[in-house]
Amino acid sequence: MFLKTAIKRKVLLYTIVIFIVISITSYIFHNNIRDRSKLDRTPKKVTIASVNDLHAAVVNLAFKKGYFKDEGLDADIVQHSFGKAALKTMIAGNADFAAVAETPVMFSILKGEKIYILSSIQNSAKAAFVIARKDSGISTVDTLNGKTIGIPKGTTGDYFFYLFCMVHGIKYSELKFIDKKPEELLDALLRGEVDAVSVWQPYALEILKRLSDKVTVFQIEGIYTATFTLTAKQEYVQRNPEIVERILAGLYRAEQFMRQEPVKSQEILADCCKLDIAMVQELWGVNNFDLTLDQYLVNLLDNEAQWAISEHIVETHVDADYLDYIYLSGLKKVKPYAVSIIK
Repeated sequence: MFLKTAIKRKVLLYTIVIFIVISITSYIFHNNIRDRSKLDRTPKKVTIASVNDLHAAVVNLAFKKGYFKDEGLDADIVQHSFGKAALKTMIAGNADFAAVAETPVMFSILKGEKIYILSSIQNSAKAAFVIARKDSGISTVDTLNGKTIGIPKGTTGDYFFYLFCMVHGIKYSELKFIDKKPEELLDALLRGEVDAVSVWQPYALEILKRLSDKVTVFQIEGIYTATFTLTAKQEYVQRNPEIVERILAGLYRAEQFMRQEPVKSQEILADCCKLDIAMVQELWGVNNFDLTLDQYLVNLLDNEAQWAISEHIVETHVDADYLDYIYLSGLKKVKPYAVSIIK
């Protein structure tokens, strides 16, 4: 009898202890959930250095449509006229992300900057042009030899022009180059400061509309596909992988909207980027607005680095394996089928 009573007491005691443990654990668990919910509902402040044209269309559209806000982000956009300037803003610590073409990223990495490419966000094989003054005696490709070229150095226009010269046998080393921002190229042509410029859209279209039959236009498709990317410092990405995923999720929603509602997308982008709607409509079809990470990007960065080093465009450089500068995890979670790079 005594033994049975003792056993019953132990069972009761164990039951009480288990109940208390479960109650405490449940309390802590549910309070942690509430705490996390409060944190999750608090918007995360982010700043994106973007460009006010179609190269960063998914960034600008995601912002205007409120997709970043839907992802729990308090996003601010700082606009620039070209990606190299946007990247400089991010590297200086005045933005968390930057929308920029691959060429300035390549140069920054050669200089030792620790950057991640998070995704390609736009590409085009028809965006680059060489536009020359006819009164400089330029009517055919070979008459470019020995001329003065206006070019935004360290950009896609720089690399495209190098390839253009290689394809056509132009003596690259005998040309004179003047570094100009893309928005300065039209005035440089008008003043006769340069004989020709290497430029991309929409600046090329503006030059053509202004100078019309006074210029000779060269465009070679198939030698280069310019690629715009979203980037961030490696340290920031490592500390904020969830924010990276949220940014990419917002961009992916913008990509889908652009595919489903191209007319509305064009109207929104023309308004927010202060572009003529007719120009946006004209340029729409030559751009691919896809979030991707593919092997082409890796090969392109490698080829551009070889060019920069062999032509002594960079005096000193670090040896870089560009696979180490591409962050796959974020896009794999948001749009896994778009990642085809194998490390």
